[in-house]
Amino acid sequence: MFQVLQKKECIFLSTLFWYILKTSFIVYFIFFFSLTGISQTYEKLYKTQFDDISEDAIELPDKSIIISVTSGDFYQANYQAYLYKLSYAGLLIDSTEINIPEYYNLKGIDNIFKISDTSLLTLCICQNIFNDSLYVLITQFNFELKTLFSSLTNFSVPFNYSFTNHILNSENNLVSIGTEYSNYDHFIYEYDINGNLINHNLVIDPAIQTIASAIMDIENLGKYHLFLFFHPQDFLIINKETLEIDTILDYPSTFSPWDIHSSLNDSTYLTIGRNYIGNGIKVPAFLEMDNMGNVLNMHSYTANPDTNSGNIDKSLDIFNDKIFLVAAYNFLVNASYPFVQQQQWIWLNRINQDFSVSWQRFYKGEVNYMPYKILATSDGGALILSTKYDWNDSIPFQRDVHILKVDSTGWYEGLQTGTTEFDKPKQILVYPNPVKDKVKFVLGLYDNLELSIYNSNGQRVIRQKLPYSQTLNMSHFPKGLYVYILRGKNGFIEKGKFIKH
Repeated sequence: MFQVLQKKECIFLSTLFWYILKTSFIVYFIFFFSLTGISQTYEKLYKTQFDDISEDAIELPDKSIIISVTSGDFYQANYQAYLYKLSYAGLLIDSTEINIPEYYNLKGIDNIFKISDTSLLTLCICQNIFNDSLYVLITQFNFELKTLFSSLTNFSVPFNYSFTNHILNSENNLVSIGTEYSNYDHFIYEYDINGNLINHNLVIDPAIQTIASAIMDIENLGKYHLFLFFHPQDFLIINKETLEIDTILDYPSTFSPWDIHSSLNDSTYLTIGRNYIGNGIKVPAFLEMDNMGNVLNMHSYTANPDTNSGNIDKSLDIFNDKIFLVAAYNFLVNASYPFVQQQQWIWLNRINQDFSVSWQRFYKGEVNYMPYKILATSDGGALILSTKYDWNDSIPFQRDVHILKVDSTGWYEGLQTGTTEFDKPKQILVYPNPVKDKVKFVLGLYDNLELSIYNSNGQRVIRQKLPYSQTLNMSHFPKGLYVYILRGKNGFIEKGKFIKH
């Protein structure tokens, strides 16, 4: 999806600067993979001189994790593709580069699929440099990252087509969907794991300028559910044999679908997206759907009704009964996306089986973080793949891959994490820090908290109720260190610090 937002520009750097950057790449690469630990939690940073993004990960039976990384010049839209295998403790086990065929440019890695008890495959979108047509590159690996098979599909699509989503269906065949941008019709290609075309169709949508965003295989009914976003809010029931439209149904008009995930049972599934709640604000949400195409419920999650929270394709995952939903708090899309000079937090929700929130955590936020993938892991925790954009970095217009592995409570052992209660990941977000004039308390899951703020002498300077998220004026307080304590019902308590400038 991130390729859609690319611009054609150039960045000119001197030969000496490039030499320094290449030297820095080696240092950062070693640092990233030399951190030790035996915990089920860790924090890693993959930093090179390029724009790096990781959009998928998969857990193996031994609890090791394979992640994908797309690396290159964002403005040139030509990348390299890598797989990294991390141990349960987050240490590097192995890595490999995916070989891109000659005369093709890589647009990005879209998915990692497990296709057997011993092998997996990746899907990369490649563009022919002579005619700009797009192919899917299928590469199969064993769990030790040895290449077993690699081939482009025996079909291609024109340059004005855009792949938007891929699934592995119940017959272990691949299904790719997307939209062509002349008439905004939608395509479906079904092909085997060796890239041989089985069936395809161009679906003529009666609506205007919709985009195919997600597809679900309803195995027992022989149907696909194909979701479109933009107005009107349609999804199409597709006959799997003919790939023709059977029925056109609607979903709620405030909802924008990104992706689909199986549910906790065989009769329903979850369509992941964002919900518009008014005043220009969108928040992460998902539809609970039955296999007939009926919308059973919409579940929407808000950290602060005054602030956007952004999520994309792979922002929800389930392992057994553990549901995790990740989003970016303080999310902003503008003309310079994804290089937005704005603080942005990783916001994680652990969701119960009734879709209520069990707990929430806010991570990082000193610069701009955007989560692209969450993987619910077999130990009850989760792995979050994000990009980190630091506008103060010496390398302009570059994102780094940030990896966060948390346990079932949301705790992690970070690059610089203390052991006191003040340093634990918080359920209440307090920012900015340092504070200049005003400080915001984002309650999210909570309400009706009691706030106490103490100065560096231990004197309580503020005591008040916080019925909801709100901003306090600190302009008249002296500079220095302040401690806050938040208390709520059922024994809830959280402590933190901020500096007043």
